[in-house]
Amino acid sequence: MRLCPSNAEEMVKIGMLCYSSIFTFRDDLKLAIMSHEAWCPIDPLHPPIFDLFVGEFNSSSKKTKMLFVSAEKSKQNEVTTLFKDIYDGSQKSYPNGSMMVFIPISDLYNSSPDFRTKLLFNHDKYIGDETLFCIGVFNNLNNLVHLKNGKSISLRLLLKSIPASEGMSRPQLFQQVEPNHGATVTIVTFQDRDKELVLARQETLDEEIRSVIAPGQESQVFINDLDGIWFGGVNKSKNGINLVALKNKKKEDVEYFDHVNRVMSSPPKNVPSITLPGEEESLHTHLFLIILNPINVPLYFLKLPWSSGSGPRL
Repeated sequence: MRLCPSNAEEMVKIGMLCYSSIFTFRDDLKLAIMSHEAWCPIDPLHPPIFDLFVGEFNSSSKKTKMLFVSAEKSKQNEVTTLFKDIYDGSQKSYPNGSMMVFIPISDLYNSSPDFRTKLLFNHDKYIGDETLFCIGVFNNLNNLVHLKNGKSISLRLLLKSIPASEGMSRPQLFQQVEPNHGATVTIVTFQDRDKELVLARQETLDEEIRSVIAPGQESQVFINDLDGIWFGGVNKSKNGINLVALKNKKKEDVEYFDHVNRVMSSPPKNVPSITLPGEEESLHTHLFLIILNPINVPLYFLKLPWSSGSGPRL
């Protein structure tokens, strides 16, 4: 039995976050969730305690790792409702600009093998085969950075908006942009098959960033403007845990299950797995890769001057 941080009561697993990356810095995401406009606990003076951890989700033939959510037992229903409101898969602002879909444990109880296969198919297509390196030394990723075009955006979303090189499988250069523990470096992820193209951008990345930020904003981006940035490798462990289902299904749970089922794409049946040119980008967009700035304007409407003022390709 695992106790909550106060050791007052048991922590129970309440669901998982589909489309979540195991390379997410969970402490930072927890703070972003509790700062989100939809985080409205019943008792603000004594908000519910929750935790995020890496777990393993299984379908009939495959398994994958993603983030799971646990909560103190007495407030598990409240936390479940809050996560359903925040992570419903719709096109809106998400904590740290990372779209995910919360799947309650109750939705997985007695779910069909087809539904579990659909969840895993969508998650794996969205996340892909991530690899990563670290960049030093960016400032706080939550810093608000003013751009030459008059817009403002957090440093994290600025880095996530950098467009991909020609020939890459995704529309942006980086998928995840996260601090490490202690915020000494920034972890960035991308598709393993795009590694050579991403590494080739290291030589120009500093210049690209400086070309879009407004004069005097260097201190918001770099810890030391004169030193610029440097790159290094990363080692990260991956811990797994088995999924346990609960047995109660309420009307609102059934309705949310139907909602999740509608926003997911079904995997192809009896068709060889063939990726056509351009399929990755269209699928990535279809799965709601919606990155928003602090004022809830879709990133592609900001018209960041990365490429002749046209903005990132979403």
